Amino acid sequence: MSLRMFGRLTLVALVSAFAWCSATPVALASQDAEAFTQKVINQGLAILRDGGSSKNSRFHDFIFKYADASKAAMFTLGPYRRGANKADLDAFVNAYREFQFALYARSLEKYKDKSLKVTGSIDNKPGDVTVNTVVQDPNGSTDKGLRVSFRMSGSDGSYKFTDVQIEGAWISQSQLEQFRSILGRNGGNIGELTQEIENRTEHMND
Repeated sequence: MSLRMFGRLTLVALVSAFAWCSATPVALASQDAEAFTQKVINQGLAILRDGGSSKNSRFHDFIFKYADASKAAMFTLGPYRRGANKADLDAFVNAYREFQFALYARSLEKYKDKSLKVTGSIDNKPGDVTVNTVVQDPNGSTDKGLRVSFRMSGSDGSYKFTDVQIEGAWISQSQLEQFRSILGRNGGNIGELTQEIENRTEHMND
């Protein structure tokens, strides 16, 4: 085979490989995670719609069941979690769990008279899926400007959500920036941050 012919064949192979890669999705949707998320969304909104004296208690239990507060809490601490005292970390996670409940309850309350319809998902990595939804009115019309996404951790029909993106803003990312600012000012004192979170939670629950 001549050098020129070899070069042509190599070029053809590279072009074909590039075309195949371009046609292949970088991340495949997870129908399993989508179905699970839709089921959980419907349950949560049903609780918020029901109202009644036990609504807060039932939604509290619902969030605790399906939210991975520990994973989200550790993420929001950023580099400050390294070398931290276990007792301080445990207290922070407990406080963050209650803060997370109050935050999700307030954020999702405004959608209780609407519905969230799953539109697709992206596999970020094994066991880590982002499920996207759009907000629909009771008549079924969709507001394309209102989107809510859920970061799900798990597999095979069993997941927990680790973060929620509402109208373009990821809750945990926002908290990471806020908490890092607080820890930067107080010398990395996680105990003081825990107290700040407890104060914020109390304020949201008033």
